[in-house]
Amino acid sequence: MNGYKRRTEQKKASILRSAKKLFEQNGIDETKIIEIAKIAEVSPVSIYNYFKSKEGLLRALIEKELDESIQMYSDILDSDIPFAKKLDNIMNIKSYLFTNINNIF
Repeated sequence: MNGYKRRTEQKKASILRSAKKLFEQNGIDETKIIEIAKIAEVSPVSIYNYFKSKEGLLRALIEKELDESIQMYSDILDSDIPFAKKLDNIMNIKSYLFTNINNIF
């Protein structure tokens, strides 16, 4: 990955982390793009360039959370632990994911 692409991905990740934090603290409607930009240390224009809108940012955040949980499910299913432990781990992730996304909304 070249330097430009790496910096772009780092900015996007910072924006998503900042948005998640503010959405959880203040709610989606009360969180402003300029606040997210300030915490992420990017310009508001960068957020619009990457995500097009606050709704696009929210969609990307939810997709990221779901992708990460799917990867965790896959890792658990591919592991050598007993089936009952796999099931327990999957249920814990499901509970975490539900709570996490519920906190954002």
